[in-house]
Amino acid sequence: MKYFNEIYGAGEATGYDIASILTLIADRYIADNPPQPFIFHSYRRNVFLCGRDGRFLFNLNNKFPESVIGTRVVVEAKFWQENPREEYFAINCYSPVTVEIGGIICFRSGVEEEVNCNIKRKFAVTCKQGWNTVRLCIQKTKSGFGCIFGVNEPKWRWKPFYSNVLKEEGGLGFRYQIEGEREWLPNPEYAKDLEKAYPVSRIFGGCQDRYVYGGTQLIPIQKENPFSLKLECGPETEVYVYLNGELVHTINPQKHAAIKEILLPPLDGKVFLVIRGKHTGINKDWGWRILEEAIYYHLNLPIYIKGTRDNTIYIGPFTNPREDLTISFDPEKIYSDGEEKRYFELDAPDTTIRPVLENLLFARWNYPLGVTMYGLMTAARYLNEPHIMAYVEKHISICISYYAYAVWDQETYGYPEVNTQLLNISMLDDCGSFANCILEFFQGKILSSQVKKVTDMVADYISDKQERREDGAFYRICKGNFMEDTLWADDLYMSIPFLCRYYQLTGNIVYAHDAVNQILQFKKYLYMPEENLMSHVYDFKYQTATELPWGRGNGWVFFSLTELLAVLPQEDVYRQQLIDFFCILADGYMERQLSDGMWPQLLNVPDSYPETSCTAMFICGLCRGIRCGWLKKNQYSKAWEAARSGWKALTDTAIDRKGNVYGVCEGSAYSYKPEYYTKELGWILNDPHGTGIVLLAGIELQKMMDTEVLGL
Repeated sequence: MKYFNEIYGAGEATGYDIASILTLIADRYIADNPPQPFIFHSYRRNVFLCGRDGRFLFNLNNKFPESVIGTRVVVEAKFWQENPREEYFAINCYSPVTVEIGGIICFRSGVEEEVNCNIKRKFAVTCKQGWNTVRLCIQKTKSGFGCIFGVNEPKWRWKPFYSNVLKEEGGLGFRYQIEGEREWLPNPEYAKDLEKAYPVSRIFGGCQDRYVYGGTQLIPIQKENPFSLKLECGPETEVYVYLNGELVHTINPQKHAAIKEILLPPLDGKVFLVIRGKHTGINKDWGWRILEEAIYYHLNLPIYIKGTRDNTIYIGPFTNPREDLTISFDPEKIYSDGEEKRYFELDAPDTTIRPVLENLLFARWNYPLGVTMYGLMTAARYLNEPHIMAYVEKHISICISYYAYAVWDQETYGYPEVNTQLLNISMLDDCGSFANCILEFFQGKILSSQVKKVTDMVADYISDKQERREDGAFYRICKGNFMEDTLWADDLYMSIPFLCRYYQLTGNIVYAHDAVNQILQFKKYLYMPEENLMSHVYDFKYQTATELPWGRGNGWVFFSLTELLAVLPQEDVYRQQLIDFFCILADGYMERQLSDGMWPQLLNVPDSYPETSCTAMFICGLCRGIRCGWLKKNQYSKAWEAARSGWKALTDTAIDRKGNVYGVCEGSAYSYKPEYYTKELGWILNDPHGTGIVLLAGIELQKMMDTEVLGL
């Protein structure tokens, strides 16, 4: 099978130059996934919060406590779908519920769900590319009034839901209304008696003798400078005006509101204008208002925020003044005032801002991206390409820098909008791969407190919290899930590379020996001696392995073994045992290579489709085995030819001249039937399970060719 005509292959286009092919792949990946970090949206805290499972809690008795039996409420939002595909949702009902997505009814509760809220129903929806509307119609009965609804696996498929109401587009969260009424709730306007209040008194209330800050971007219109800034100051309000951190004016508190005109110094372009106010009395209507003079200047939000028409964001109150807030408003940071934590507010009822990650692959934390970033950073070093390394650094740094915010976000709103997987670690998939990528990036450097905190947390999870068998082998308890009581070959990559680098970081051999034990125990459960291959999964429910050697599962084993051998001390008592196992697996894999150089999706089914990620991992393992001297001398020649022909096959039939990567198996479940792997588990173009490892394969091949092991 060929994914495209050979003349379109990267090998033919570059003359099989490895550096050129690596550059093609890396540049294509970066162009497809530009470094767009989080986008900020307004968020109404008085809508619906999520539970810890990432689904929204629609308790309508709280919203409509006076409603009568039979009342029907419509709850509505929209979400963006990058690519058309089937998505899975889940619901528990407290009363009759109908769910409509994209104009099609996809769930209607039955009597079983309506009288037993413990029944969880999962359903699939084919979502179109672009915006999809979600509409729930919920009826009140004596059993309750509401439901729990959301994405079935939010750690992997988290979807931000946005307002679908006119003039509130881009605001996060669902809106709701009594069926047949025109007004969507919650009302975006303040109550009538507060219409004339100043923004800070609307947002923060009285907060006597405490400080609040408002920040905006001031952009001069007229060229003639200087000009005046007009402020209306409320009663009992002390005001300090800062431009780019420099105090330019102070206004003392007065008994009555007054308009003050402040002569600003000459301005060279836009500046960050901060006003710090202090309430010095008891008047409820305190604060300030900028009187915008359009002929002199206009005001913009200091950061881009969707879902609001405001031009200023606010934060406070604080017991003591904060000089850092006069210089910049840092959206990565949670500001503290003793035990109270503060974040930014907007001038609307109970409205804050939240960062949302709208890029499918950039700045996300998950295991495929851990492999991808590992490959990209290694390619950047090999190619000496600073722009690739800068991309990796930005991806990693955003995940780390928003960690503290994400913790607060989850504590405050029930489920985080960012770092969803890192904040909800429950299995090795959630942590080991990306944390390994971080340690590889910072290898040889002093770790910042944030990086150390995250990587130590992952080490603690893997060492002390991850489920293990009595023999210490990692496995998945996952009660009630299809994975219940299983052990997966994949989990060697999700743990061993991190354990190896954490061993290098700490010098504690315990971590390396834990990795050794995983190899030995997984061999006991998964090794198929008659074929020298590894089964994909061992199922303790039935006390048997599946006996199906999935290609990428074997690739994870082989590659992880090389990661361990690379750091295990030469004198270690287990080293030779691991090398012997490595050589046995190498023989098994080389026997299954197809005539064109690729390896099949299911290793003992040669007519299954040629799979790219396992081919790349076998190339990596064989090249490292030759270069590092782990393979036996009589294996060198065959391994050399297998790696060389494998790379040629990749560049002729799986990587095109634009750097697109074909034939990467999608993320898998597991099965006892071969047809699941050969027929049902398809491949995806440019899937992140393959991009990074293909880059590593090319680099390892070049390193091998640069050695003189073979005397060539």
